[in-house]
Amino acid sequence: MLLKEVLPTGVEVHSGPVHIFACEERRQVHVVAPDSSASANVLYLGLPRFIPFQLQLPALEHWARVLRVKIWAITEESIDVDRLKPGTDPREFQEELVSLVAALLPVLGEKFLFADSTFGSGTFLAWRFRDKLSGALIFNVHLFMAPDFDGTEPAKKIQNRMTKLGEYFDQRDMDNILGVLPDFMYPTGGADGVEATKKAYAEALSSASEKFWKLSALQPSWNFEHLTTILSSQEEWHMDSLPVVLACSDQAPLVVVSESTQRLHHLLPGSKLEFIPSSKWSWQLEGDAVLASVTQLLDTLLPRWLSDKHMNKRSSLPLLGQQVIVPPTIDAAGDEAFCRSCTGSCRAEQNLCPVQ
Repeated sequence: MLLKEVLPTGVEVHSGPVHIFACEERRQVHVVAPDSSASANVLYLGLPRFIPFQLQLPALEHWARVLRVKIWAITEESIDVDRLKPGTDPREFQEELVSLVAALLPVLGEKFLFADSTFGSGTFLAWRFRDKLSGALIFNVHLFMAPDFDGTEPAKKIQNRMTKLGEYFDQRDMDNILGVLPDFMYPTGGADGVEATKKAYAEALSSASEKFWKLSALQPSWNFEHLTTILSSQEEWHMDSLPVVLACSDQAPLVVVSESTQRLHHLLPGSKLEFIPSSKWSWQLEGDAVLASVTQLLDTLLPRWLSDKHMNKRSSLPLLGQQVIVPPTIDAAGDEAFCRSCTGSCRAEQNLCPVQ
């Protein structure tokens, strides 16, 4: 009880947008950080999977508070949405993301974590910057298509559903958007949980930016047109490289998961697949239990050596079982110098008094 008076009551989190110079102009990123020293820097790619950043932010603040990490988030406000328009070269959008990350490298440090929480549009960044990463967490693995997946019936169904959802966002059709919302969420709390999530989602949409609406309308078609090619063009990830966690909803169709993970495990043979229990596509909408599971996935990638280094080198107290030599106190100078507590018999043999 006495200790409680002097212990910190909790970790405060600071959150807000900052501007960086990237892509030859000022761009905005969002920083979430604990008030104490961070255990690691996290690059978070949060471009909307139909989820406004406002609904992603509480999860990031939870990470900062519980894991004490500093998060640099690329959001819909960070990018030029026109890069995703039909007919544009996909490399333009990739180069834009690379430019944003390159501008952040001085603050991210030598080694940082990468979390891709999009529909896969930024996963190539893990390959591009892997020599600077200490680990990567890649969500929505089931939306990576293997080269032979495009022609299957599940692929056609998913593509049609994504295209339709993109059209709803293009038209800002709130009724249809809320009607299909359960397709990509699995909230806890039964029917009441669904209604509560719909209400929170509708409120977030009402204050979402123009960029969010445009990006949500364009991204589904862009992903289906370019994602397989982008993924297939990556070179194989070496087994002895950094750890990679592939996170997947346990509600995803198994045929989709098997097709996509087959391809990813070929590219990233050292990675491990983890299922997020009780979730669908958008883990930020699912509730505290799912957030705890996702936080645990990120926690497995944190650099444990930061704490282990101090634990392994901890030694016994200096006065227990060790001889501590302290310079003696001298009463005189020259050949007649001797210690106050001694007779002076040792002065010719040793420079320091063994008693002291």
